[in-house]
Amino acid sequence: MLQTEQEDNKMNMVIVTIFFFCYNKERKEACFMDSKKKKMYIILGSVVGAIVLLIMIVAIFFLLQNRSLSYSQMEERLLEAGQRYYALHKELLPKEDGETATVDASTLVQEELIKSFVDMTKDENTSCNGSATVTNTRGEYYYTSYISCGEAYETELLTAHIKDQLGVLTQDQSGLYELNNEYVYRGERPQNILHFAGVDWRIIKVDKDGYIMLLLQDDKIDRSVWDDRYNVDTNGNEGINDYEKSRIRTTVNNFYNDYFTDNEKKLIASHSICIGMRNSDTTSLDGSTECSKLLENEAIGLIPAYDVMNASLDSTCKPESKTCQNYNYLGRIFSQGWWTVTANSRISSFVYIINRGVPDPVNAFTFGDVRPVIYLQQNVQYKSGIGTLEDPYLIK
Repeated sequence: MLQTEQEDNKMNMVIVTIFFFCYNKERKEACFMDSKKKKMYIILGSVVGAIVLLIMIVAIFFLLQNRSLSYSQMEERLLEAGQRYYALHKELLPKEDGETATVDASTLVQEELIKSFVDMTKDENTSCNGSATVTNTRGEYYYTSYISCGEAYETELLTAHIKDQLGVLTQDQSGLYELNNEYVYRGERPQNILHFAGVDWRIIKVDKDGYIMLLLQDDKIDRSVWDDRYNVDTNGNEGINDYEKSRIRTTVNNFYNDYFTDNEKKLIASHSICIGMRNSDTTSLDGSTECSKLLENEAIGLIPAYDVMNASLDSTCKPESKTCQNYNYLGRIFSQGWWTVTANSRISSFVYIINRGVPDPVNAFTFGDVRPVIYLQQNVQYKSGIGTLEDPYLIK
């Protein structure tokens, strides 16, 4: 009987073993089937995903190819095309300082450096033309672009924007005037502030050649003497009033070299500085006295006395006259003496300093504020602003 029980137990174990074997085998097959399905799903999903991605790429490419560009983007494309053109034709680059060269947009299209304006605007009803210009600025090249699409759009230069303000005067008659074939800001509160190179400048005028004269408003240079060399006429270190050899010329040139970036320097045109002398009996305010002697091709300088006096709306303003402070923003915004480039023609140690808008002759070894003058290129582009302290003019 014991044997029978043992045999029954063995039989039960066999049955259980067979059951578990079969059960596990089914599970393995089921798992194997699930794995195959999962793998198939992953492959199928990857294929579908790749097809969708391809469709999206093609759609984006199609949209980009058929998307019209903004006028600002067109100006950028034109400028870049001009840079590539002159890289290929270096022999056409302007050789002399201040010289410019211009390539028409049609030439850039022919050389396949840019698409046609119709392709860029996607508008066959609007006719556009344009050009890219390169200017030699003391051996460096400054590139600009210009487009005109009739009434739809035209690139706005800062020079043109300023000239458009002619005759738009404030209640106290401050504003832009045409004077001596130039466009001059005059009065007590003209809107003539421009922000450039991280500081504020006053636009003094647009000269007859289209260059924009700027005077530094912010205090960026320590007070300095105009000159302190030994003067044989005075037997002392009162200084010599020769700007070409003066201490102050070195000071402003050092400011130019150290302060401006390379890109900012490209926007600053080389210009003649009027270094002719005058005295208190001289009444001319047309620049004929100061500009009778020129220091040419300077990147930076100081303001001549006649430009300070022309900022006044008082008709009796002349050197050393207190009336020059009347209706004169250059007398209102600067509280202490600051230097001009103009020397006195009678005393070899005297130069003109501006006190509240009045040009006063003083010894060159006197300390005064240094407010450099620069000239912007004729073709700098207007970006935004109305010329106030809160919203100054900005350029591209």
